[in-house]
Parts: sequence; structure tokens; C-alpha cells
Amino acid sequence: MADIPLLPSHTVEGPWISDIPPPLSPAWAGQPGNQDSDIVLLRQQWLADQLAQQDAELKHTRDLSIRVGTFNVNGQSPIESLRPWLCNPDAKYATSDLLVLGFQELDLSTEALLISTTTLREDLWCEALMRDLAELGDQYVKLISKQLVGVLIVVLIRRPILPLLAPSGVASSSAGVGILGTMGNKGGVALRLQIMDTAIVFVNAHLAASTHAVPPVDPAQATNTYSMFVGRGMIPVDPVVERRNADYMSLTGPGGRLNFTLLPRTPSALPTTVDFNYRIDLLDDEIRALIDDPKDGDFTNLLKFDQLKVQQQLGRVFTHMVEGPIAFKPTYRCEVGKKEGHYWDSKRRPAWTDRILYCTARGKEGAVRLVEGSYASYPAISLSDHKPVSAEFIVKVEELDRDLATARLKQLIKKLGRLPLEQDIPRLRFGDDLIDFGAIRYLKPLVHELVLQNIGIITAYWRIIPLENGGPLLLLPGDSVTIRITTNITNEFACQLNAGSKTLDEIMILHTVRGKDTFLPITGTWVRTCLAHDPAALVRLPGPARTSPTAKSAQLPPEKALSSPKELMRLVNWLMKYGIECDDLFVQAGNPDTVDQIIEALDTGAEFTFDEKDPGHDVSLAFGSALLLFLEEMPEPVIPYKLHLQCSLSTSREQAYEILDALPGINANVGMWISVTAFLHFFCQQEKRANESTAKAIARIFANVLWGDSMTMPLANRLSPLTRLWFLMFFIGPH
Repeated sequence: MADIPLLPSHTVEGPWISDIPPPLSPAWAGQPGNQDSDIVLLRQQWLADQLAQQDAELKHTRDLSIRVGTFNVNGQSPIESLRPWLCNPDAKYATSDLLVLGFQELDLSTEALLISTTTLREDLWCEALMRDLAELGDQYVKLISKQLVGVLIVVLIRRPILPLLAPSGVASSSAGVGILGTMGNKGGVALRLQIMDTAIVFVNAHLAASTHAVPPVDPAQATNTYSMFVGRGMIPVDPVVERRNADYMSLTGPGGRLNFTLLPRTPSALPTTVDFNYRIDLLDDEIRALIDDPKDGDFTNLLKFDQLKVQQQLGRVFTHMVEGPIAFKPTYRCEVGKKEGHYWDSKRRPAWTDRILYCTARGKEGAVRLVEGSYASYPAISLSDHKPVSAEFIVKVEELDRDLATARLKQLIKKLGRLPLEQDIPRLRFGDDLIDFGAIRYLKPLVHELVLQNIGIITAYWRIIPLENGGPLLLLPGDSVTIRITTNITNEFACQLNAGSKTLDEIMILHTVRGKDTFLPITGTWVRTCLAHDPAALVRLPGPARTSPTAKSAQLPPEKALSSPKELMRLVNWLMKYGIECDDLFVQAGNPDTVDQIIEALDTGAEFTFDEKDPGHDVSLAFGSALLLFLEEMPEPVIPYKLHLQCSLSTSREQAYEILDALPGINANVGMWISVTAFLHFFCQQEKRANESTAKAIARIFANVLWGDSMTMPLANRLSPLTRLWFLMFFIGPH
């Protein structure tokens, strides 16, 4: 079944290294592209997919536990026990099959920074590792290591796992970013292991440091640095490793693509241990205050300003890699010897410089699993100005029955038949001539399934133009495929639909290689809503959003415009009358169905159908959620992005109130701000909750909603969580 989203849409990248074939040739209406090469690619893809469906018969699998660690040791010697970092503190025996440990700044001596060929430091740390592991029994042996000046990666393996290694199935590579690729302490090292028929690549890197604003490491430079040591040839001895098309050599291509192979794809993995040196773009006191936030282990607000996270979200660097949830405090820069409390250097901003990222082969997402809660740091190890970090992975390794796979491949090739000749005309038939989704509502995706059948006598090769998500793209005679088309209305597009400047009409083009194109109209009727609606337009509508005409000539004149959208006022008035006694209002989410009923009443102008004498606790929660939803889905937040910097300069209630005069629109934003903050102030000042902590808890919830977050805004102009909190407290806190 192929999934095709209805435009406008976006494709979300997953944690994969793609092992799909090279993309099909560019094509558009009237231009079919390079059909001969497309046929070859489609046949290869079909063969690989068919073999992959037989994995259970063709492969024998087992789980492998791998503990991955990273530690910038700042040139120090291993004077403390590393056991907490190497295994679970409560474990009598280390349970990981492999320990893959990455070190940075192993040697900071002047001689090492110029050029280093000695292994004295490596030997010192390896001895310490084996010493601490010896307490758990003689389980591990050193398999391989690779060092580049101060960057070292070491693999320790449990003895029972050794027989699973492929003969000569180990390779290594390194690349420096200093002069001549050797001088300096920045760069990376990589190892590739073949365990059974599964290749796993481990990378350890140390990137350039900078405390400046984003990007601290130029995105292009970071990607190039990474490609130097991932893309550099690792010389394998075993031809089997070579046959796997050097699994991760093309990691830095678009989407991180792998070379394509007809044999079933192995669930290769690439865990990466890195001292990225990315920082947090907040002031030092704000970082420390957010670390002390009452929600222990929840660093959501702080991570919004983490430079690596931001760069990934913008699609600039490491977009093909993912990271486990960060529930540990920043690991740099720490005072040596400090293990508890505020152990960071008072002169340097704390940061998560030490990270572990990973990716897997596309289509094999379940083959690599990060053990929940295992991504952690170890403050008790205090010998360096960094804290070590580790993560536990479960990797499914496979062994291929090559004889059986070869036999199945021959059967599939016979079933597929010969390559088509010029005179061969494929024939495909759609089950529908028109796709009408009917009523399309915001935030309510709809799915339509379309059957495509090959009614000809030859194999048909086809593609959707434009192709958003892949499908089989090849149909044998008599076969059929179901194409699933899903609506995906973005906030920006919904705003245009509400304004009447866009319509829901698309054309899906089915191109049949060496056949005719089929044009399939896709349509739907937009159900207008107050959500994702410009408030300046809402206050001038003569009636409800659902039924009011969209023409500007039908809008109310500016002098008759409302001071605030009536939909928001209905929510605030109801909450003022019935929701004041609901202590967990806004904190606990309301029932989604009840929220939908409330939004429907706002859109149509209908009366709320709830019992006004006793609406109930759950209904109050739903009204709170509806208010948050209304504010969250505004095209631009109540406080526009252009005023964020001005808000950050406000140091008093008087200065904060002056910001209101700068709000845009026909007083719509001013009216919304006053209505919402006045209610929140009244709610927080009720006798049973009249304290600053209650106001701060509510302010935390509404701070992000009223200001919003724009990933395209420079971090330097974005309000920090603390600034938003205190600005809002000027309005809702005790006066």
C-alpha cells in the first residue's frame, strides 16, 4: 500500500540511513524523464522489497546489547573508577555484549597537538577500563581501537560474542581537521564491525569549540568535517564486507543514502559519540535557573535553545540522526572534583556538549532500539571538566541463508519477466475518476484509498508525479495496489483557506512508463473555522467564522470591528463564570471530543450545550484546552515575533504595559492580551491559590502559547523561557 499525502504537505525524516535506490529521474506533466533507467531502478527496488518480505525465512536473528559511551577527559588520567559509566551501578555483572567507548582530549600536550603517534595515553585508559571491568569477572577482551591525537574509540567485547564476528570483519578510519589532517586535537575516528551478516559503524568525533551564537560550528563545516571521517575509505579485508557496498560510506548524501543491493538489506546501525561543542543560546543565569526548574529531569524549555537541536530542526546538520530524550543535566563545563549540586564552572555557561546520536537502515527501524532511560550522564565521575555520557542499544543482528536467498531471487526474477520492449504497452486502471474528500476540517486528517490495477499482459512500471512517499511502483499482470491519500492541512494553508485565498483542488498525475499519463482530480470542501484564522479578520466578520462571507467587501468597517475575537471572549467569559473553581484548569487536558464540541459551537455561533447549573469538572478542563488550542493555532502569536526583542528589555510593569501600545491589528491583539491576562490574574488570585507559585505555574503554560516559537527567527531575537515568564508575571502575578 502506497501512502500519498494531499498537498500541501511535508515529509518527515526518520532515524534512518536510507538504503533505497538512487531517485527516479526528474519528471513532470508532459516530461516522463529517463524511462529506461527508471525501469531498471524499479525492478531492483521490487526485487529487494520482495526479498525483504521473506526475512523471517531467509535470516536467523539474535539481539545484541551494545553500551555506547562518550567522555572528554580534558587530558586527565583515569584516577577514578569508571565502573558507573561502564555498566549499571546495581549490576553485579556487566550485561552489554559490546562496550564502545569514545574519548576526546585524551592528550593535550603540545607535542600531541602537532603530531602524535604514541599510544601511551590509549594504553593508560584501556588498562583502567579493563581494571574496572575485572571487578565484574573476566568477561571482556579488547577487540579494536583507533586513535587520532586526542580522539580515541575502543571496542570491548564479551568473549561469547567473539565467534559471531565475521572473518576479518573489522575496519577502521580516521580524519583530522587540523593542518595536513593530523595537527590539532579535532577530528574523528570510526570503526566498522561485521557481526554475523550485520554491519555496524561506530564514530567518535570532536568538533571545533565556540561559545558564539548559532552556528557555533558552521553547518557546512560540520557536515564536511563529519563526511571526512565517515566518507573516507575503510579498507576491509573480508570481501563480504566489501559486498555490503561499504554500508555507511555515503552517509552524508541527501537523506544519508546507502548504496543499493539486491540482497535483503541488513539492519546496519551507526551510533555516534561526539563532543559536538554546541552550546545553549541563553545567558548564564537563565541556563542555571532553568536547570533548577521544579520539574526534575524535564529540560524541554532549555533544550529549545540547544544549538544542536535547533540546527537539526532547521535541517542544516545531522538531519538523518536521532538522539534519545535528554533527562540529565548539562555535562560541561564542570569543576573538577565536584559531584553534586551546581558542579559547573562559575565562569562558563553550562552546555550539553557531549552527545550520542544514532541512525539505522531505512525499513529496519525496529532493528536498533535505544533502551528506555539508558541515555544518561554520570556526575559522580569528576576527574574532568566534562561528565561522561552513555546509552544502551539493543541491535538485531542477522545471518543470511545465502543459498536460499539466491534461489528465491532467481524465482522472483523469473516471475518479474523480461525487460519491456518498445512496442509493449502497459495498461493500468484506476478505481475512481475523481477523489472527493467531502468536508475537510482543520486538524482532522481524512484518508481515501484508491485501487490501481494492472489490466494488461505485461509488467507495468508507474510513478506518482510529484512523488511524496514511495510505493511499490511496479505491478505484475493482474496485480493491484491500494494507494492511500491523506489530507494534511498545515496552519499556514488553513489560514489561506479561511481567508478564501486558496481552494482544495489538486491534480494527481499517474505516469505509466512507456504508457499514457492519467490525471486524477482531487478535491474537497473546506469547513471554515476560527482556528488558524487571522484575529484581525475575525474581529471584522459579521457573523460566525463558518458562515461569514470571505469577501473583504462583506467585512465590518474598521470602526465597527470588535476589540477582541468573539470566539475568544466566549471562552474567557465561560471560564470566568464556571471554571474558576477548577484547580487543575490548563494543567490537565480536557476530553478531545468535548473540545471539538466547543470549537464547533464557536465556529457556528451555536449555544454551548452544557448544563450551566453544573457543567462539571471535565467540561471546565475542555474549555481550558479549547482556549489554549485557539491561541496555539493562531497564524502569529498574540505577541508578534517583531516585538519579542522589545519584550526582553522590559524590566518593570510600566514598561511591559507600554508594549501593548505597539501591538498590531485593529486592537485585536491588545484585546486578546487584556482578556486572557485579566482572566488569568483573576484565576490566580483566588484565595485558595493566591500565591506566586500558582501564578508562575500558569505563566509557564501560557508563555509559549502567547509568544509562540518560530524556528526561522534568529536565536538571539527569541525570548528565553525566563523572560517570557517574568513578562507575563507583570500581568497575572500579585500586583
